[in-house]
Amino acid sequence: MKISKTRVVAYTILGKITSIVGYILGIVSLRFFLQTLFYAIIASQADTNPAGTVYGIIFAFLLLALSIFLIIKGSQIKKIMKRFKQYVSLFSARHMTLLDNIAIRTASSVEFINKDLQMMIRKGFFLNATIDEAANKIVFGKETEHGQTAIDLVTCFGCGVTGVDPDFIHEGVYYCEHCAAVVKAFSSS
Repeated sequence: MKISKTRVVAYTILGKITSIVGYILGIVSLRFFLQTLFYAIIASQADTNPAGTVYGIIFAFLLLALSIFLIIKGSQIKKIMKRFKQYVSLFSARHMTLLDNIAIRTASSVEFINKDLQMMIRKGFFLNATIDEAANKIVFGKETEHGQTAIDLVTCFGCGVTGVDPDFIHEGVYYCEHCAAVVKAFSSS
């Protein structure tokens, strides 16, 4: 499993910056709104035209709406990154690639997991990863010199299952998802 650390770090920083800007903008807009409201009260008592204060209040509400949008967007990005870290731990530590198992472990639906992983693949978090719809799992391939993905085939001597599975620990050692036996992998390319 290859992870684009640059994209992951950039997306994490984007989430934090978006939230921080949202909170700062919220504080500024609330201060501006209160200040404009104060001037509107003074202007109404002095019998002057408070038309400028109406525009100020509208502007303050627009700033507040923008700050709420940025706070929500930053929160969404943080949640995506939290789920990304959870998926990475399931792939590497628990050797889970079946979407059904991931869905059970994360208490989410298989459809949500599928869409979430597809989005992370599109954003470039997982390099050389695809979702195998037929097997209902995520597959991590290796790039060959011709730009094609070479898939590692695994045959389990414990239960006899042969299939495509990229869950390798170190130097090609793999734990079978069906019987948990240790298996050596060989490459199809």
